[in-house]
Amino acid sequence: MRRRSRFMSLLLLAGGLACETGEIKLVSPDVVSGVDDFTIHVTLEDSALAAALGWEAGVPNATIKMLRYTTSLPPAEYTTDSVGRLSLPNFAGGLWRVWAERILTPDETGPTGGVVRAFGDGIREPLATTGTLPLNMGTDRAGSVVFSEFFPLWYVLPAPSVQYQWAQYFELYNNSDTTVYLDGMLVLQAWPFHNDNERRGCAEQTTFRTDPEGIWFLWATQFPGQGTDYPLTPRSTALVALDALDHSVVHPVLPDLSNADFEIAGTIDADNPAVPNLADVGPAASPGGHGAQLSTLVTPFVLARATDLATLLRGRDLQGTEYWRIPMDRVLDVVTGRHDAGDERYYTLCDGPWVGTGDVDRLELIYPVPIYEPGLSLQRRVLRRTTGGAELLDLNISMVDWEYVARTPGAIQP
Repeated sequence: MRRRSRFMSLLLLAGGLACETGEIKLVSPDVVSGVDDFTIHVTLEDSALAAALGWEAGVPNATIKMLRYTTSLPPAEYTTDSVGRLSLPNFAGGLWRVWAERILTPDETGPTGGVVRAFGDGIREPLATTGTLPLNMGTDRAGSVVFSEFFPLWYVLPAPSVQYQWAQYFELYNNSDTTVYLDGMLVLQAWPFHNDNERRGCAEQTTFRTDPEGIWFLWATQFPGQGTDYPLTPRSTALVALDALDHSVVHPVLPDLSNADFEIAGTIDADNPAVPNLADVGPAASPGGHGAQLSTLVTPFVLARATDLATLLRGRDLQGTEYWRIPMDRVLDVVTGRHDAGDERYYTLCDGPWVGTGDVDRLELIYPVPIYEPGLSLQRRVLRRTTGGAELLDLNISMVDWEYVARTPGAIQP
């Protein structure tokens, strides 16, 4: 896992302007700004690669996006200058989400052996009206099994109005060049990152949520198999349905999941006997007896290697609820998502990283689309396509890695 230091500005200076995201104006590139400007400086964590690319002073032409914490506006988008800097005069301090990405063009790939690489960073922090915010971009990860698609939404059926969530699914993708066995792998729902409607405060959460040694969880589901029963070949998918049924018979906008590769087991919901089940294995049974529902990703979802659950560290919160910890070296992928900022009126989000040290997912995905939109899903972006298949973007930054597009269960988006 990557570790980094970060500039943290904790005070909003008096007299800061209250402009919204769309009112920020970018000064001309390579022009020295006034002393009252707020500046973002984008660099690479890999200093040797930065030198090889000629980016020692900073990353040129990096895309920076900014979203004010409580706004419902689309994010503002900017580009860094030739030395990786962006100056914002009259910047309104406060709590912001800021993220940056840079993907090499084909004619820049000499130092990477002709391979297109991606870089990114993201933060959610209180910022002052002046000063410099460094974004230190990590490099896309080497291939592994990753989450590639989520359809976590509840659909509101037409009259009579009924919420229908049983068509939820997620998809895994082998983003490597070797066959991987899914047998025994775990899908965990990590410790929540909000204060749970005042039942659990942020101070109590810090011990569990920001543990650098592992990720604490309450609910988990596990793939079946004895070790080599369920191979996932390179550049192929595994579709996991909440209920492996043809949901289009309920409403034609819903997907047919009867041919899913796996199904999440429940005690009271429908079961397709032809589809292997993932079983509840965590310290608590999934709510309602329906298996581990995807909900709306309001807690981070974690994919982990097969692990002897009896060896996991246990702990209890102040209410006596037991949680288990998966070691960081067992973690393969983490995805965190939220609806738009309006969700935050229901929760008090806690400061600091949401999972471990923050490096396993630097910034959560915000998707400002209604919860009842059945034609769209969250899908991991394609970084490059080769003769062997697509390679998906994996920067450990949900806000950069993922997008909300037309659903493609069991396949990678075209």
